[in-house]
Amino acid sequence: MAFAHARGVLDVMWSAALKARVQATLVANAQKSTDPRLRKLLPELLAQQRVADYYAPLWKTEALTGDTLNDQYMQMISNYLDAHPEQRNKQAHDLIESALRDAFAGKVQ
Repeated sequence: MAFAHARGVLDVMWSAALKARVQATLVANAQKSTDPRLRKLLPELLAQQRVADYYAPLWKTEALTGDTLNDQYMQMISNYLDAHPEQRNKQAHDLIESALRDAFAGKVQ
């Protein structure tokens, strides 16, 4: 059961990271564009990107790339919980984010 819940949280994190990457691409394209209609949308796109960055703080890191397997994520989370038993009362999303930040220390902005 715990594995399925952690996997669900990771899926949500992946989804938010993907959305943030798409938003960053939209902003970059709007900034380069000479189309006045697209340039007019830039303030809204930038606002949406700030929201995406807030909800997906790990998207600019190596923590959420396609290079890490599910089993590796589960091992990172397990290692974090073993090292920080006092953190077990945290919400699952916060716990998993902390575990990934710990595992990818030095690579997280």
